[in-house]
Amino acid sequence: MGRVACCEKVGLKKGPWTPDEDKKLLDYVRNYGHGNWRSVPAKAGLQRCGKSCRLRWINYLKPDIKRGNFSAEEDHTIIQLHALLGNKWSIIAAHLPQRTDNEIKNYWNTNIKKRLIRMGLDPITHKKIENNTFEPFGGCHEYPKDNINICHVAQWEGARLEAEARGSKLQVGSGSSQLSGLILRKIPTQPCLSSHSVSTKNNTAYNIF
Repeated sequence: MGRVACCEKVGLKKGPWTPDEDKKLLDYVRNYGHGNWRSVPAKAGLQRCGKSCRLRWINYLKPDIKRGNFSAEEDHTIIQLHALLGNKWSIIAAHLPQRTDNEIKNYWNTNIKKRLIRMGLDPITHKKIENNTFEPFGGCHEYPKDNINICHVAQWEGARLEAEARGSKLQVGSGSSQLSGLILRKIPTQPCLSSHSVSTKNNTAYNIF
């Protein structure tokens, strides 16, 4: 008979955290550090499992968590790493200081994934969806629904191909292990000449080396 998961033990509380519970966890970690998360609930006076405490701290209470809108640079980083790693959010989060894996996952599903689809790109393979029709306009092509420029589709396609090529040279661990040898370096992008161009914040993209 297998060991019962800590969150399934009788008497442990589930569901939303209360302000009082947050304060207890904050006070304990600030004073003593978290150490082994399994031992934190009893020491902090919480009727929660260690996993629940760890996730609450990492995703909500940690002081250096970055909130608010994602920058263009963060978008590029997420897209390129996702092209290489897929849904390994904890590894992707390691390359975005102060962002949590949960926040990145939610941002991907609610924003970037939909944006890629509107641009005619498969969010899983990062390749162009062949049955989408792009029509020419002013030397560039645009996806009719959103007037999104094909120049930006090309940027995403280039990011995917670069990640794919580099991926064969990298060994990626599983779970929450770090991605060894991955360096992100800025390169300037060429702005599209179309009057309907959608430019990034500072015309910057990223390559994986």
